[in-house]
Amino acid sequence: MNLAVTGANEVVFAFALWGAEQLIYALLQWIVILRYRSLIPLMWAIQFLETLGRILVGHLKPVTFAHTPPGAYQNYIYLVLSLLMLALSLWSGYKSIREEKTKNK
Repeated sequence: MNLAVTGANEVVFAFALWGAEQLIYALLQWIVILRYRSLIPLMWAIQFLETLGRILVGHLKPVTFAHTPPGAYQNYIYLVLSLLMLALSLWSGYKSIREEKTKNK
């Protein structure tokens, strides 16, 4: 990769910012998994919205590639999976609340 062209440093900088954001987000997800399990549906909702936003930006500001990048298909798969996991996490929370109410009666 030739980094001597105009704008190359800006592209590297943008990807470095994105990588830092992903590391912080991953740390936050681990904190939720290990300590604040009640926030798992919120994390799935954020994942869904972030993936949806990426897809929308891709449609609004299309970029021409020599071939289709592998992430193009992954976004659609992950969008469906994150919505499914959000529904499952909400359903399991509702189910545990309902079981708790029947135990206390």
